[in-house]
Amino acid sequence: MAVLLDQSSSIPFPQIVGNADEQSTSNKLWLRPFGFRAEDLAIDFDHTARPWLEIQILACCTTDKAGHNPEEGFFWKLGLSQRTECLLAITSLAHSSRQINVDLRCQNSKCHEEMEVEFSMQDIANIQNSSEQNESIAVEINHQLFSLRKPKGSDQLKWLSDSYRGESSAAQYMINSLLPEEQQLTFHPQGEQNSDWLQNINDAMQAMDPLVNFRINTSCPSCEKQYAYDIDFGEICLQKLQSAQNRLIETVHTLAFYYHWNDQDIFALPPWRLQRHLSLIEQESKR
Repeated sequence: MAVLLDQSSSIPFPQIVGNADEQSTSNKLWLRPFGFRAEDLAIDFDHTARPWLEIQILACCTTDKAGHNPEEGFFWKLGLSQRTECLLAITSLAHSSRQINVDLRCQNSKCHEEMEVEFSMQDIANIQNSSEQNESIAVEINHQLFSLRKPKGSDQLKWLSDSYRGESSAAQYMINSLLPEEQQLTFHPQGEQNSDWLQNINDAMQAMDPLVNFRINTSCPSCEKQYAYDIDFGEICLQKLQSAQNRLIETVHTLAFYYHWNDQDIFALPPWRLQRHLSLIEQESKR
């Protein structure tokens, strides 16, 4: 089906390091911008849990050169940071600069000025590539070393389908599932005081998946005070992509209102025709 408006060129799927089959599949895939095609209207941002929402967007915007979408299972096999990199790549296609702009507010109680931090996709790729060297990381718990692997979307599916007695129990179960089988029987962190073991795990996870729990130190241009900021790249992408969908809905509504076209009529026309009609509507509204 034709796109609604003109869009920038698709880009290669970010490189996957590790599993040979997944790497071979990803090398044949391309990412397109979101918010231009009829199928982009089928994504329900308000009533879909975040992991499924992210996967649906990736599945919608990823094709091979023949225009075929890969199986959804491919995306559940991605690491969480890999998935975030793909979302950032799709989001960046909305701008020719390929930049991700993040709005922050100064933490200085005497300032609270708004500020903006820009990340290029090269910055994002460099951050992700720095973590791709190792699929696991050593973590010391109760004076014993454990080898923790990177979580994948399939791990999230399992975690979300299970029930837990409490937060500590959930954390232990999730972490245990990321350990080699021979280490799972010896993982008993309850003796560690003040949950120091959990902080060790969080630090390790952040090192393995830097785009998932990203932290940046930056100075406010107004007061020049420097603070640390936690940035949820995935949430930022979802907000920007939902805004793109809202713009598409508004455009379809405008064309339907003025010409009494249905969705099929609108998306069947070439982009240049639709853009011309929108220009005429805008001219009429200014008279």
